[in-house]
Amino acid sequence: MKFNIYHFSRTAPYPVRQRACLLNMVLVVCLFLLAFASQGAYSRIIYVKNTNDTEQVNSLRGAIMEANKSRQPTTIVLSADEYDLGTNGQIDVSGNVEVVGKSAGSTIAATDYGARIFLVKRGAVLTLVNVILTGGAAQQGAAICNGGVLNMRDCTIAENASVPVFTIVNPLDPAHGGDGGGIYNSNVATLDNCTLCGNQGGTGDSDPLGFGGSGGNGGGIFNSGVMTLNWCTLMKNYAGEGGQGSTPEGIIVAGFPNSPSGPGGNGGGIYNSGKLNLNYCIVFANTAGDGGPGIQGGAAGNGGDGGGIYNSGRLFLRECLIVENSAGGGGGATPDFWYPNTPYPGGSGGSGGGILNEKGASFSVAESQILFNDPGAPGIDTSGIKGEYPDTNDAARTPTGSSTSPPLRRD
Repeated sequence: MKFNIYHFSRTAPYPVRQRACLLNMVLVVCLFLLAFASQGAYSRIIYVKNTNDTEQVNSLRGAIMEANKSRQPTTIVLSADEYDLGTNGQIDVSGNVEVVGKSAGSTIAATDYGARIFLVKRGAVLTLVNVILTGGAAQQGAAICNGGVLNMRDCTIAENASVPVFTIVNPLDPAHGGDGGGIYNSNVATLDNCTLCGNQGGTGDSDPLGFGGSGGNGGGIFNSGVMTLNWCTLMKNYAGEGGQGSTPEGIIVAGFPNSPSGPGGNGGGIYNSGKLNLNYCIVFANTAGDGGPGIQGGAAGNGGDGGGIYNSGRLFLRECLIVENSAGGGGGATPDFWYPNTPYPGGSGGSGGGILNEKGASFSVAESQILFNDPGAPGIDTSGIKGEYPDTNDAARTPTGSSTSPPLRRD
């Protein structure tokens, strides 16, 4: 029997040379398509030197607006020390945007304008590096309200504050304080080596009938999504105070006797109702909100719970330090205008100075220190009557070590 043996050489028969040539052409086309497709993966770069808040592409707002139109990731490089957010309000992010500040940090400030700084829309990605956000004000997430994917590295979020949230359904309802003084996250967020300090949840307002609204939750962070913090510090953040309650002076028909004040907000550092992982973090000197004061016989509000962290979702701590946080104090009370000799007690102090874990929530801790945290003090009226003291088994008394049990459960 005779066999034909073909070799890939110049002397090979024509069918073999043809197939080899075709194979080479296919390989070249594939490499070209791969190179073309990979160009879309590279980030476009925009350099921002204009510190004014305009829609020009050389300004921060204009650069992000341009990035939102692009299908490819865009890196925006800040070269100045400070950028002011003008009267145009928050900056919306709907694309894949990275903002990189100077090595010492570039400040984005909204101090004089009363607006949120960034709103990250669903499906969008915002990455912040070496950026300082300050002066933001909004009903939810004064610095950042995230509905997409948020990544932050080497950033500071400082001195932002939520504001009261008024209801449209019933304008007579008291406005409760807004949640998330620094960040409000409802989707996915990761923070690496970031600091949140001096942020505050919104203060509850009072309605025309004297009822006080509750204080805002999560002075530093309000999380209802999935959030991971690595090597971060939350320091001196405050949940919102409750609104004052009162019986309007000299009014009997319109006013309700003993209209209650609002309770203080929960979670001075963090309020978590989603999934939260803290790795190698410090939660220090945060405070839950104080209860609203009872004016003219109004019932004083109770202090907020969870000075460091309030958890009603899933919480995991790895090698963290939770120290010197405080639950909220009860509101004080003053006598009724019509019954000046009748004493009214102050509000009860809040529980869980370090961590308050709601009943049914999941809390795990590994090799963490939870020390020197305090429950909230009860409020006092003018006759010296105090409200109730909170639970004594707050997180400050929880021993160090690994545990799947919460330091404090609400029954």
